[in-house]
Amino acid sequence: MRAAYDGSPDKGAGMMRERKRIVAAGLQRVGGVPGAAPCAGAWRGLPVRAATGLLLAGLVVCLFGPVGAHAADLRSVSERATILYDAPSLRAKKLHVVGQYYPVEVVVNIDNWVKVRDVSGELSWMEKKALSDKRTVIVTVALADVRQAPDEKSALVFQAREGVILELAEIGAGGWVKVQHRDGQSGYIPGRQVWGL
Repeated sequence: MRAAYDGSPDKGAGMMRERKRIVAAGLQRVGGVPGAAPCAGAWRGLPVRAATGLLLAGLVVCLFGPVGAHAADLRSVSERATILYDAPSLRAKKLHVVGQYYPVEVVVNIDNWVKVRDVSGELSWMEKKALSDKRTVIVTVALADVRQAPDEKSALVFQAREGVILELAEIGAGGWVKVQHRDGQSGYIPGRQVWGL
């Protein structure tokens, strides 16, 4: 392990060159501009490994956010047909069209755009104005039984096929979720059979 630069003239020039080389290489690997000069003052007094570790830790926090610091921001689409894009621009590549009440998880919120994750785990961008606070879930199993009470032995109210969107009424105890179909029928479904919780 290398020692930190202590300011002595005999070590200073070589260590500073080494530190700049490592920091510049690290920035190039994570998308920095090649040839850009790093801010050497921010790294003064740190061992090279510590500076590199801090750079990588900062990158992880920037990309993924602080671990465990936020709950999922789940919403649904408010408009009948909403286009999902690969970037936050109307000129970006159009990926999919989703319908009203389609559940999404908001991952990033920038100006008039939101980056969302859908049931498949795919990330895409949509206009913020197309979001609703209404909570919905989507069935992820081939055929889900919606029951009168949160119990496997309870009477069957209706069945929902994979891909059917249900309004979320409440999240109950024991892993059951109360849902309502758009035709008015409601009941309880195991939370493991839907996405959007």
